[in-house]
Amino acid sequence: HALSSDMVLHTIHGVRITDSVKNLAPAGADIDRETATLIAEEREQLEGISAIPGSVKLLARLPSQSWAVVTSADRALATKRMQIAGHPKRQC
Repeated sequence: HALSSDMVLHTIHGVRITDSVKNLAPAGADIDRETATLIAEEREQLEGISAIPGSVKLLARLPSQSWAVVTSADRALATKRMQIAGHPKRQC
C-alpha cells in the first residue's frame, strides 16, 4: 500500500496486528483479509529468530507459573517463535 517502512515500524510496535491494520490500511480495505494475509506472512517468516543469550537456561530453571510472555503477537505466533528460538514448550 506504499506505506513508509519507518512510519509503519514506528506505529505498530506493541499494537495488535488487527489494530495496526485498521490504523494503516487505506480507506475501503478489507481489514479481515489484510489482517489474515499479514498473520500468514508472519508465521512463515522464520529467519533471524533467536533466543536472547541466557534466556533458555533462565526460563528452564524457573517454575512455569512464575513467568509469562507479554507480546502483541497472537498465541500461535508467539509460541512458534519461542520454540524456534529454543525455548521449551510450556502449558498455559
